[in-house]
Amino acid sequence: MFKGKWLVMAIFIMFAFLVSACSGKEAALTSGILGHWVQESDDPKYPDIHYYISQDKIIVLQEGEATEHKYKVQEKDLDFNRIKILLDDKSTREITIDDPNQKKTLQVVKEFEDIILINVRVDQIWTYVDEVQTIGDPKATAISLVDDMYNKKDALNVPRDEFKNKMTSEIFAFTWKAEKITARTEIFKGKEKDNLLTFEAVIHDEKVKMASLHLKETNDVESHMKNSIALLGFLKMTMPDVEIEEATKWSSDALKKLREEEDQALHLSHKGKHYDYYYDKNNKEIVLKVVDDKTKTAKDEPKDSTQKIYAIPPYEGVGMSLSDFKFYFVDEEPININGKEVKIALDFTEERDQSGKAINVGRNKRNDIVLTLVGRSENVKIAELKIHANVPYEERVEYMLQFASISTEHGLNKTMKAAMTDKEVIDWLNKAIPLLFEKGEVSHIVVGEDVLATELRDSYYVISLRKNLPMK
Repeated sequence: MFKGKWLVMAIFIMFAFLVSACSGKEAALTSGILGHWVQESDDPKYPDIHYYISQDKIIVLQEGEATEHKYKVQEKDLDFNRIKILLDDKSTREITIDDPNQKKTLQVVKEFEDIILINVRVDQIWTYVDEVQTIGDPKATAISLVDDMYNKKDALNVPRDEFKNKMTSEIFAFTWKAEKITARTEIFKGKEKDNLLTFEAVIHDEKVKMASLHLKETNDVESHMKNSIALLGFLKMTMPDVEIEEATKWSSDALKKLREEEDQALHLSHKGKHYDYYYDKNNKEIVLKVVDDKTKTAKDEPKDSTQKIYAIPPYEGVGMSLSDFKFYFVDEEPININGKEVKIALDFTEERDQSGKAINVGRNKRNDIVLTLVGRSENVKIAELKIHANVPYEERVEYMLQFASISTEHGLNKTMKAAMTDKEVIDWLNKAIPLLFEKGEVSHIVVGEDVLATELRDSYYVISLRKNLPMK
């Protein structure tokens, strides 16, 4: 009898211990969601969403607005550290806590009915910020969070007026307006008259922190042309250090991919700038968005499997450097042609083209022979020699022969995959130069990975070397 009494007491103590342990774990689970949490925004145009959770309510701060929701605990799953709560708007949150005793992140499933009464589940990750469970002035706090987010981002180094001026041309007719989010932050919008193109930028303290271009998709040839021109202008402003050929190829190939498969999202990180190219199903438009945010290095490589890293094509030049051209066009020894002395001598300077990009230009003293070199000094992208029609015949021939000889020199031109014989070069020149001088006719020859061409343009005889870009 005595022994049985102890057995009953042992069972009672064990049961009490289990109840205590369960209640302790249950309390830890309930208190584990309390505090200040943030759901980071994937779109830099929109601020992060902040949640302040107390025992019976959640304050949500989103896009400068604060809303307060009462909630009740519906279910608890102690085995999986999961709690389900019902909000006063009839939506639920199924919250899984990694470790109730060490707050880091919450895995949140939001459940609600959409406008056609279909249940929708949205998965979210909330990251712990601090222990604050409520806020004094919701509106002031929301404004502070918006300003703080954009204040931390780097400026795009493209002024608002530059976007406005360059997006407005004879082709486009934009109307512009600004909408204040806070006293320091505004959304700057431009809309093209036919509603095919729209532009948006987030301006904080008068600096552009994010810009996006939206292109309506139609089968109209004119709209496709507008899209291409607008994209090119946008990229030239936001990607100024990338040669326009590479930027154009990146954009046109991406545009083709998005049209073929609308679910694709393409991402590019370039020197702190993050470019996202995607199809917006709701508005049926293609969007190219750029933000300069060097703090988000972890997002350089998106984890979302639907978002593909789409790198800029590698730089392509003609395989010859600025030094190579200077060597052959600076103070050459005079040559006697048909009893006339011809001397090749160009003076090289760095100049700017119409878009402000640096180019190298060699000119003779009369300024009627001009050699223009576009691209990087170590590997020129385009070389073009212009000779005015008034230049003496012998001088014209000698300059053109010099340009052709270095362009087809196998040991010099690094992009030549197969050497051309002197006979092949001379045979082409013997046909091309008379056709050019006498009839103004165009000629060209493929030189390895490059193309050498002649043409008559605005009273100038032109011979050029550029990448061989076959038409697709």
